[in-house]
Amino acid sequence: MPPATNAVVLAPELLPTLLAVSVTALHVVRPIYDQAGTDIVDFALEYLNPAGQRMTGLHEHPGGTLLSLFPNTMTAGVLSYYKRAFASGELEAYEVNYQADGLDNYFRL
Repeated sequence: MPPATNAVVLAPELLPTLLAVSVTALHVVRPIYDQAGTDIVDFALEYLNPAGQRMTGLHEHPGGTLLSLFPNTMTAGVLSYYKRAFASGELEAYEVNYQADGLDNYFRL
């Protein structure tokens, strides 16, 4: 008998609706590598759900990068957190009260 799992399977066609009605701000980022292709130097902001748009004042597909839109993410440790989480592939939480770049919010990433 296979082991029990708590995994939830979501039909792909339901994802847009889930993102649209979520009260939690969600975003999708894509890593940007250095010229050698070995180190992540930034993240492209690809998508923000409606809650994320309200929180940041950005559009659904904002363009730009994390550092170009929110340069203080480096000093706040957010960029380092993103790099660690992406490189490890492990679930990792980071909490920050971000008061810079036109934002004044508490984030649990």
